[in-house]
Amino acid sequence: MVAEYDEELVKRRRLESGDAAVQDDSNENESNDNMTKKYGIGAKLLLKMGYKKGQGLGRDGSGISEPIEPEKRPVANAGLGSLSAAANNEEESESEATSSDDDMVHPLHTKDHNTVDFQKTSITFPSEDISELEELARSLQIRCNIGLPVKINQVDETRKNDLKKLGGELLDVQEQLDAIERRIPLVEPELSAMVNKEEQLKTIAECEPEAFEIKAHLILQASDRDLVDTLFADLLHSTFKKFWFNWDPLDSSNEVLKEFQPLISDVESHIEFSDISYNRTQTVIYRSIMEKLIPFWQDFELTKDKINLIIQLILDYQPIFKLMNCEKYLFEKYISVKLIDALEKWDISGNHEGLPPSMWYFDLSFLILDETLQKLEEIVESKLYAYFDKWHHRRSKVIRRSDLMVIQDLLGEEKFVDIIRTNFLPKFIDQLWDKYFDPVLELEDPSLDDGSLYYYQRLREYRLLFNTEDYKTLVGAAFNELNKILYQWLLYADDQDLSGAQWWFNSFINKIFAQNDPIEVELEEIRRSLRFFQDSNALNHPIHNDRLDLREELKLIDHDKKYNVQNIPLTRVSPTFRDVLEDYCEEKGFILEKTDHYTQLPQFTNQDVLVPVFKVHTGIRIHNVALKDDILWVEKGKGSFIPTYLYELAS
Repeated sequence: MVAEYDEELVKRRRLESGDAAVQDDSNENESNDNMTKKYGIGAKLLLKMGYKKGQGLGRDGSGISEPIEPEKRPVANAGLGSLSAAANNEEESESEATSSDDDMVHPLHTKDHNTVDFQKTSITFPSEDISELEELARSLQIRCNIGLPVKINQVDETRKNDLKKLGGELLDVQEQLDAIERRIPLVEPELSAMVNKEEQLKTIAECEPEAFEIKAHLILQASDRDLVDTLFADLLHSTFKKFWFNWDPLDSSNEVLKEFQPLISDVESHIEFSDISYNRTQTVIYRSIMEKLIPFWQDFELTKDKINLIIQLILDYQPIFKLMNCEKYLFEKYISVKLIDALEKWDISGNHEGLPPSMWYFDLSFLILDETLQKLEEIVESKLYAYFDKWHHRRSKVIRRSDLMVIQDLLGEEKFVDIIRTNFLPKFIDQLWDKYFDPVLELEDPSLDDGSLYYYQRLREYRLLFNTEDYKTLVGAAFNELNKILYQWLLYADDQDLSGAQWWFNSFINKIFAQNDPIEVELEEIRRSLRFFQDSNALNHPIHNDRLDLREELKLIDHDKKYNVQNIPLTRVSPTFRDVLEDYCEEKGFILEKTDHYTQLPQFTNQDVLVPVFKVHTGIRIHNVALKDDILWVEKGKGSFIPTYLYELAS
């Protein structure tokens, strides 16, 4: 700071002493400052590059020596080809830069459609600059086709500013008019559309009130979807309200509905519909139609009449339900609940409360939604597992054919077959094939009807549970045992006994199919056995398989657990007395049932043992029995048990 002060003091003293170099330098600095203020950053950059006022640009000074003067255009946003004016001086620039918002030109304000109000502009010009006023006059002549009534040089100073303001306002107005003219082509299509819409509305209004279909087609031809929705909703409302009070939803002869339903496809394509809320047309339809139909859904019950009524309404009003997008809502709210409840109460092999599923499922299946179907499938699958878990060939009832069709349809063929093979087929083989099918017993005692004949009778009763291949295997295994006996008969008997073998086979077949005729797979086995009798060389061509294993044929054997030389158990498996009792009851047709009661039986002197109590249903009486060691104890009095023989149970 001290150095700068000393240098400034030296300059001042040299200037006061008349030093010419200092004066020239001071003048040059002052000139440079004026150029910077006037021309801005461009002048400042030129001065740094060595430019000096009055000298030309370039290395040899041959360039221009004076800066290019800016020109003020009299019209805002004018192009380069417009008339130019003299540059404003430094004071004008500063005054324009600091002018307030109140002095700026404001856009036009419209009070109404016919009046345009303008605010005065604050554009000012220097009074001494006549050329600018002349330039303004030329602009008015060119842009607005307006000429000044007096010569400019004859105008006094007081009127120049007024002329300038007036000229500026006129130019602003012309600019606004030009902008409006440029927008006219843009709004012409919209104006044309409005005219067309007006003509369409006039045509609709001129139609007769009864001409519903004609009016509807005219409305749907409009391009504005919101307008179509409004007009069509109004048409529906005005049309429906005439007959709505006495309208019967079950009357399919209603003329208005007949005229409206064919238009629904056109309505869907010309009106905007939302999944969230109803538009005007849907609102009118809901209040006019749906509110009359909903009570029928609310009163729905699983009765034949109610089911038929709902189906009739759905068929009659299907297009309207689709337009309203309400089928899913109505079915889930009023019908699905009833179907699920009915299926949960259903006993698949016994009594039915109300209509069984076979009486309503296939009628309503085309309406059942995926979510409801999945729930029904889960219920049926659970009931089928429970049925097979408790299944017994004598106690359990056979599932009816109609109910079985419902189960198969809900579960699907693949799942149904898998459940049967996993949970039912092994039990069927264990309880019936292993214990009952032995044709030798019928050969020894022709009056016996509780052995092989009983097995085949149960096989035919449960035929629908098995798929085609499994049933064919079961039938083939049964006839294989018959063919084995026939082969042995022919092998050891004389020629006279051949007719006896054929008589026995025929009688056996007649007993099996006494109630129902054989199906094709059974007829094929019968013909095969009969051809065996007619073969003169039958002994050399046996048709049976000595090594047939039914479980292996059905692929029910786990080969890892199949007994062989390496894994056959060493301990001898002996049956218990309870097994003997169960076999005896099955042979006699009795039912053995375990109870929750226990009784005390003597074991040693002054010592008792607690054993469970069973019930034996003989068809005539019910015996309470207890088992201890190999002795059967039967209750003769209340809590009094005495030892008894098995055969005495039948008495």
